Amino acid sequence: MRPGDSMALGGFLGGAQYLSADRGRPLLLVQTLAGTPARLAWRANSRGQALPGIGDGAYTSGDRAALRVGDTTVVFTLMGEARDRQPYLPWLAAQCATRLDQNAQGRKL
Repeated sequence: MRPGDSMALGGFLGGAQYLSADRGRPLLLVQTLAGTPARLAWRANSRGQALPGIGDGAYTSGDRAALRVGDTTVVFTLMGEARDRQPYLPWLAAQCATRLDQNAQGRKL
């Protein structure tokens, strides 16, 4: 997998799309949100299977996982050939939550 172009969505929104290394097809969409957009995204995605102990909350449902750390919501969406990789979403959410928490702790010091 290789990163595609990052998406500067302005202010409170950001994202990146990851592509297959061989054919350049979309595999994973990562969206990060803060503020009001984050609260709306969390409301829309905080359903399905709860993932206890990940950030301030995390859920997975089908091809999507969402997590919240502080005021930040991250949504992962599997695409194309990666849709059968749903078992990896909890791991991905946990890794992301750990990094967000570490970054937040670094800013407090």
